[in-house]
Amino acid sequence: QKLQIEKQKDEIELINKELTHQNTIIRESIDYAKHIQFAMLPNPAIIAQVFPNFFVFFKPRDVVSGDFYWFHKADGKAILATIDCTGHGVPGAFMSLIANSMLSKIVKEKHIYDPAIILANLNNEVLEAMSQSGDDLDNGMDITVCTLNEATQLIEIAMAGHSCVILNNGELTEIEGKDFSIGGVFASLDSTYEKHQLQLQKGMSCYFYSDGFADQIGGSDKKKLGQKALNEIIFKANSLDSTNKKEYFEKALNEWKGELKQVDDIIILGFSYV
Repeated sequence: QKLQIEKQKDEIELINKELTHQNTIIRESIDYAKHIQFAMLPNPAIIAQVFPNFFVFFKPRDVVSGDFYWFHKADGKAILATIDCTGHGVPGAFMSLIANSMLSKIVKEKHIYDPAIILANLNNEVLEAMSQSGDDLDNGMDITVCTLNEATQLIEIAMAGHSCVILNNGELTEIEGKDFSIGGVFASLDSTYEKHQLQLQKGMSCYFYSDGFADQIGGSDKKKLGQKALNEIIFKANSLDSTNKKEYFEKALNEWKGELKQVDDIIILGFSYV
């Protein structure tokens, strides 16, 4: 019986070693995927050359993220997008790569700069891709696209499943986009998207975000933060410079969630004309 116990111990040790080895391989693969995903993100310093006082607070829930931001500048137009793909972790990250490729095709190859038309094209691309795969899951994305005309300083914003916050000389306005996601179960090939126009002026700030911050569980009641409380945080952060804004959002998040785990990927970005 003693020999049998020793044999079982050896077998368990071998299994544990194999599991540890496999876990290391998986972890290294995900870490490498993180480097690929972060390399895909635009340089904030380049964005700040067009959108003054630009900042981004980007905090994946896991190693890789379903949230990302996107930027392109051409023909006197600058396009900035905030994207929240279905899921988080590895599934969300794969969807983000697909979304990045589709955005590049629409904007860089087709030279489409109107944000509402970008969303309509993106919606069709996602629906067609999912139908070809035979996948009937809700593999969509929430997105905000902002296009700046550098000559006129007019910005146009279109959103699907997102809202955004505009601060103008101390007055906060929340603008809501289309309720349903790009490529989601309620989307169709004839979906259209509303476009909001704003003339940039001194004292104006724009904030775009995913739902990760507002959906974070925390506080004494262990409930979601909510959009109203997020708007208050944005309002308080608005007077800070780019670096301090990031630190302020990080601090506000940690104070709210306490010891609780982060529930979703988080992205908040913005720019200010001061």
